[in-house]
Amino acid sequence: MNDEKTTFTQRIARILDSLEAELKGREAAEELSGRGVNVALALLACEAVRNYVQGNKAQAAEDFDTLVEEILTRMGHPRRGVH
Repeated sequence: MNDEKTTFTQRIARILDSLEAELKGREAAEELSGRGVNVALALLACEAVRNYVQGNKAQAAEDFDTLVEEILTRMGHPRRGVH
């Protein structure tokens, strides 16, 4: 069972590596930015998922929190916890 877990984690890591490589390409930057999607934030989302899958929950939570705050700010919404 432990080998299956490792294999799954490795597969997810390879998928995220591939996604990150795609996001760093010129085509992704042009298409995504044309729709108002920030590539750096998409890369942070990949990193958050990577951390979570690897069991680094505290870092994943911090990454996801940063991601949410940045997206809300860019959408013009007030930051969470600010009234």
